[in-house]
Amino acid sequence: MKLTALTALFVILSNLVTVRPGDPSAPASGTPDISAEENALGADRESDKDEGERIMRSFISAYNSYRRGDVSNITSLYPAMCAEMEVSEKAKADSLRKQFADYREYATVESQIKESRVKSYDENRIVVRVIIEKITWNGALLPQAGKEAGKYELVDKDGRPFSGDKYELKTEKETEAYEVTGIKEMAEWKVCGFEKVS
Repeated sequence: MKLTALTALFVILSNLVTVRPGDPSAPASGTPDISAEENALGADRESDKDEGERIMRSFISAYNSYRRGDVSNITSLYPAMCAEMEVSEKAKADSLRKQFADYREYATVESQIKESRVKSYDENRIVVRVIIEKITWNGALLPQAGKEAGKYELVDKDGRPFSGDKYELKTEKETEAYEVTGIKEMAEWKVCGFEKVS
């Protein structure tokens, strides 16, 4: 009798814990739901890629915006460069200072982003193709001497005040394409090289 009761109890308990496929009342599986975690990782990856592209775009635009003879477009970007590139760009800036030591005219190059796209990406390296439009004009915006901070004066190529629009001094407009490579240093995107491709 005891054996029959134990057998019946075992059958009842077995039926309670057995999971039937498609049974909505079946208990949840012990396997964790990883779709939310995968979605979060995917969103983080996409955000990281977007940040890398933004930095590559901003860098190449700033690098190609300068007043001839002034190397601040390079020196101001040292923090955005990888260690290896910073060394080579410091040497380039020194060379340009010497080359333009006696340059007395004013010419300005402005660059604007036309488009960009990520060519390749992983968590430690990114390559972005960036197309910019470069406008060169014979003149410059110079800080006004003795005036309050942030006030600038437009001058022509000889340094004489110019009352018109700077684009009246425009000499050329061209489109250039670059491939900009970035790497991660200390978990931050840094530019580690670029190449003009057209």
